[in-house]
Amino acid sequence: MADSRHRFTRNLYIAVFSGAGILVALHVVATVMLLRALSVTLNPQALVPGILLVAGGGIVVGWFLLRRFISLVLKPAGRAAAIAQRVSQGDLRSISEQEARSDSRDMLTQSIFAMVRQLRVLVETIHGTAA
Repeated sequence: MADSRHRFTRNLYIAVFSGAGILVALHVVATVMLLRALSVTLNPQALVPGILLVAGGGIVVGWFLLRRFISLVLKPAGRAAAIAQRVSQGDLRSISEQEARSDSRDMLTQSIFAMVRQLRVLVETIHGTAA
């Protein structure tokens, strides 16, 4: 499972950098078209700062958005999947308060922790009444 997550994350980074490359290509095309329409001679040295600025901006913004997506979507989904896999194998051991507290910002993981706690109480109740 970790391999597929790494592959997916790598593909996200490739998509971000490809998007930045497309943005640079569109910028160059638009700049060349604009300069030709204004009858200005094309000087490659004049194009380089704009290209670098657009490329840098595209990479920085894309990287920032991707990091936010990873931390707000992929990591909580990965934690939830790990907990669900553990529960599917019958492991209802107590989730430590430190583990639950470390994910307090993440509503998905909080809900999964609450579900496991309730399921554990239900199983203990059934065992108590069956004995």
